[in-house]
Amino acid sequence: MKLKFSNSNLRFVILALSCLVLISINYCNDIPSIIKNDFLVYFSQYPNLDAEYVFDMLYTTYSIPNIVIPIFGGIICDKLGSRLMTLVLYALVLIGQTLFSASLFLQNFHLMIIARFLCGVGGETIKNTVTKLLMHWFADKEIALAQAIKTSSSRFTFIANAMVSSSLVMSAQGVTKAINLGTMMVFGSFIATILLCGLDYLAERQWKDTTKKDEKVTLKEICRGTMQFPPMYWSLAVISTLVYMCWQLIQTCSSSYMSDVFSHNDLTPAEIRQNVGFLLALQSFIGMVLTPLFGCFIDRYGKRVILLGLALIVLLACLLLFIVTHPIFPMILFGLTTSIFSATLWPTVNLIVKDKYFSTSYGVLSSINNIGLSLSPVIISRYKGKDASYVNLFFLFSCLCVLAFMFYIDFIRRDYYRKTSLNSTQQNKIKEERDFVPSKNADTVGKAGPLPIGDEESSTLLGDVENPTKV
Repeated sequence: MKLKFSNSNLRFVILALSCLVLISINYCNDIPSIIKNDFLVYFSQYPNLDAEYVFDMLYTTYSIPNIVIPIFGGIICDKLGSRLMTLVLYALVLIGQTLFSASLFLQNFHLMIIARFLCGVGGETIKNTVTKLLMHWFADKEIALAQAIKTSSSRFTFIANAMVSSSLVMSAQGVTKAINLGTMMVFGSFIATILLCGLDYLAERQWKDTTKKDEKVTLKEICRGTMQFPPMYWSLAVISTLVYMCWQLIQTCSSSYMSDVFSHNDLTPAEIRQNVGFLLALQSFIGMVLTPLFGCFIDRYGKRVILLGLALIVLLACLLLFIVTHPIFPMILFGLTTSIFSATLWPTVNLIVKDKYFSTSYGVLSSINNIGLSLSPVIISRYKGKDASYVNLFFLFSCLCVLAFMFYIDFIRRDYYRKTSLNSTQQNKIKEERDFVPSKNADTVGKAGPLPIGDEESSTLLGDVENPTKV
């Protein structure tokens, strides 16, 4: 019955609603960072509050829970279904953002922290549930394109947010207006969330689709399946974590680094801000445009493993060019590498891990990524204090990129021993190999059939394969 979903034009409505749901969440999450200086000025008027501490706590309380919560959220989603979890998680975001607006009005710092915690609990895990919904509608067809469009919507949100919020803070009570606008967007997108889940439910009933029910598994099966995730999954987890850490360095330090560079060119402060804003917008615009194009390329031509390697090479060049050239060149490369990697990562995970465990695998991967993202600020603050030229920082994170490339080599090696490479366009054959359960009476891999990916014997069978057939 999945064929009926993936051939229906209604899938594009589902994609549009999914993007609307995530746009409002990303918009609210980005507001404090976009108007950081205005936030600090706003909090500095209260003598009992440390403005920098308050601002840091807004993101700490948002991020720290997501080291663990995505794992449990993914398990619960695999157990109860993506529709119910999407509604529950969005309700948490709605409550959290409403409390955040109220905390500004009441000038209650503790309420503000609770609000950000609720937004963090719901805002990150809901990306998991929405992705699973999209997988059902774009199964084996345009899934990379759908994921890429979803990612591009977040880039568009950042650009639009920077323009709107920066304009609002220029007026009286600007910080409050910016936050309240985000709250209104969350209320509006709650309607989109209800429509998204409602249409998915009605379509399932009309077409009498039973695949979702089959995907609901017991908690014991989910835990057992998690322990049996293939080695390729864990290699990809390390690669993505190291890549995201490098991205965080660029996102955190690029603005101040470029301001330092432009300050030596006899530019006025207004011209410096204009140039920095242009380069930041250019990077986001490149990502917004190219990510869907790479997603479409992957759906049509495959080449997932090759594109992962290309993304790492471009990222390494980007980090090194920050040291030796004008910032425009590394910022262009940054937009390119984010486009390639974002379009490739999640469709690749989908082909490595069984569908019924996808939410759990997404949650585990998100938690591992968040561990790395929580370490990056510590590393950045330490080395930035020692050398204001940023040379140590960019060189250190270049070494992390090289480390990611070493894990990528292991990823290539494991892909080589598959019967059907992840570079192939034949997704059905890749999934058949992934889902294959070997016969208990089989003595060899040849008798058992294709090499199992993601089962108990997968890691021990890797060394027994000779002369694999590549597709």
